[in-house]
Amino acid sequence: MPWYLRLPELSRPLHFGDYGRLHLKIVWAALDVIAIIVPETGVYLWLVRGAAASSECRAKRSPYRRALGERPSRASQ
Repeated sequence: MPWYLRLPELSRPLHFGDYGRLHLKIVWAALDVIAIIVPETGVYLWLVRGAAASSECRAKRSPYRRALGERPSRASQ
């Protein structure tokens, strides 16, 4: 059999996960779950920190607004 026909046959078990036993499949499943959780928690923290920074920014701007004659908002009191 030529090499270009053997190559797909050699990679088939790797592609479909037909190698190893149950312990190896459990390890891969755990790594998949971690790969799903890490980006989700990163986006969550990014959104929470963005909301906190936004409220801090509003609180810091209030003295400048008072200097311009505007009334301070209730959030900065």
